[in-house]
Amino acid sequence: MNDTTRRVPAELTERAKRRSMAIRWSDEPPTGWELYNPFRVVCFGTLGNVADWLTAAESTHR
Repeated sequence: MNDTTRRVPAELTERAKRRSMAIRWSDEPPTGWELYNPFRVVCFGTLGNVADWLTAAESTHR
């Protein structure tokens, strides 16, 4: 993983923290990034998928 890839999760981490969530890399199939809370994984895939999920969640103002 290069420095650019490592920086993106750090930026998304702040957005995830606002929703009491975190981001981690999953080695289990399907591999990719996971957006999760202590109870479940709510989104998995690319960093773009995670960013899109957070954007949609933020736009509903819940």
